[in-house]
Amino acid sequence: MKYNGLNPESVIHVGDFLIIPNGILKAPVSAYATARTATEASRRVNGYFIFPTSGRNWGKLHPHNAVDIANSCGTPIYAAAGGTVSISKTSGWNGGYGHYIEIKHPNGTKTRYGHLQTNLVNVGNRVNQGDLIAYMGTTGHSTGCHVHFEVWGATNPFAR
Repeated sequence: MKYNGLNPESVIHVGDFLIIPNGILKAPVSAYATARTATEASRRVNGYFIFPTSGRNWGKLHPHNAVDIANSCGTPIYAAAGGTVSISKTSGWNGGYGHYIEIKHPNGTKTRYGHLQTNLVNVGNRVNQGDLIAYMGTTGHSTGCHVHFEVWGATNPFAR
């Protein structure tokens, strides 16, 4: 539950993508989809995601397979890959994410963009890679203007 950012009140729906640490994949997956296993480091999603904003990529991988990318508040944030907006929180603490967006991608991965100043998309919206989805902020548990960028189901290509 902790690895997937769930709490005891969380509801899991059919079609949700969950990561099982050290799980074993039983069914074949596309060349882009991966499972978080001991061999995940060897399975990368090269070229699938674009850098979602401009600014300094701290590159240090932290919980939820995330990196922080810092710039001025109000810096545009773009969809790293095409998909459907599954979450768009425009108020509240939200477990420290503050305002955030989550996008489900056709290859089975998800990306999450946290600490946003302004969300420009709503749940159910279809976005293309490179579409403007938000502006950088410092909401939730944040120490300054940046975007907390997570990749679920694949290696974060921006971790160093």
